[in-house]
Amino acid sequence: ATRTYDSAWILLGSMAHLHTHADIISTFNSVKESLVDDGTLIVELSHPQETFSMVECTRNSWEVPLDVNDDKTNEGGGDAQGNGGTLSIVWGDENDVFHPITQIRNFTVQFDLVMNGNGDDDTKSNCQSVKDVVPMRLFTAQELYALATCCGLEVVEMFGALDDEVEVW
Repeated sequence: ATRTYDSAWILLGSMAHLHTHADIISTFNSVKESLVDDGTLIVELSHPQETFSMVECTRNSWEVPLDVNDDKTNEGGGDAQGNGGTLSIVWGDENDVFHPITQIRNFTVQFDLVMNGNGDDDTKSNCQSVKDVVPMRLFTAQELYALATCCGLEVVEMFGALDDEVEVW
């Protein structure tokens, strides 16, 4: 690989889809081979409280308003305020299982799509729901430090809670 990149980023917990140490070492080695000598790898992971929680995991939910206009004539039945419908997303469930040996939590994710009716009333139609389980690996700071240094990477800083004043050490 050509060492041409100044930085590489693994964001939004994407590394949690690497389930084994071999997966992580392979990824870190590939990143190292792609970075210039003073390049930087930035990894963003879930809060350590998620890793050590022995009770329910964090449950996040949000809604996305949908604009279904095909053009500016409002023929699609919706508008930019979501009058076309709503996509609701729920990430995590109180019954999600954590395996302490593999450090994998099976996160439940559910998408509910509700489209508004085509008439002038506020009727709902075209309801669809998808629910699945996403296995995600949770990491400790010490584990990441060991894996990174094993691959020849230098750990310069670690922070917690999206705050550069909160050091992990």
